[in-house]
Amino acid sequence: MVAPTSRINSSVRSAAAALAIFLALASFPRVDAFEPRSAGSKMPPSLSSPLTATCTSTSTQLRLSSAPPPDQSLSDLFSSEGWPPIKKELDLLPVFTVANEKGQPLQYTVGSGTALPFFFVDVDAAQAELAKAKADSQISDMEGMEKVDIIPYPLGQAFELMENDKAIIIPSQTSIEAAGAPSGVSPVGQQIPLFACMEISQQDDSGKPSLPLFFEKEEAKEAIDAALEMDGDSGEEFPIQVLSLQRAVQLLATVPESPAFTFLPPNKSLNHIKDYLQG
Repeated sequence: MVAPTSRINSSVRSAAAALAIFLALASFPRVDAFEPRSAGSKMPPSLSSPLTATCTSTSTQLRLSSAPPPDQSLSDLFSSEGWPPIKKELDLLPVFTVANEKGQPLQYTVGSGTALPFFFVDVDAAQAELAKAKADSQISDMEGMEKVDIIPYPLGQAFELMENDKAIIIPSQTSIEAAGAPSGVSPVGQQIPLFACMEISQQDDSGKPSLPLFFEKEEAKEAIDAALEMDGDSGEEFPIQVLSLQRAVQLLATVPESPAFTFLPPNKSLNHIKDYLQG
């Protein structure tokens, strides 16, 4: 049984996320496109990133649900009727990229030699990457890169870009290690883990079960502890399950009997946006 305050807190957090992202995206420059740049373009040239995209097999590192089979690829789902409502919900969550004041993202040369923007789930990792960019004179002295900052970008759009090989989303270091990756492994090229507990599922407005999904295991634990406290803390230990964002999207789009998911952004992400808006 889920404690009433647990349900209320989840609803409040979702509403806060929607409002924060709406306001933030109206304030920040938008990343309009990631098309190949012409010779006369002012977008910065491809850069060698201090983060090396090793793209090792995540099946040996993360204990996540397997990726969709080839005949049910996520790229095919983007043209289906199931994708728009999923994208709409994901777009309420922010990821962060290093960009100039026009909203043009810093691009990084990955293993294949392709230049791609990086989107960070962890706002602190994005801040660290921003500090590296500002400290690197080869970047800061480029035309159009006099003023760089991190900007939020809707997760749904970033996810579609990633699955079409036009961007990379980088999960947090703590999340991949909590999901089973070896300590210190690079998060670049890893699947995006989500953490859930079936015992704290809720009902949405239609009465259908809705399962909260967290991007950080510690925040899932906090939700479980709050629910147990309201229920009298019987001493039970509710297991936390891990699945990938890719798998969650596939389930929502292709398995009608699967529970609905409520994607909850990391608290750090919301706090960063609120601090920016108040500053």
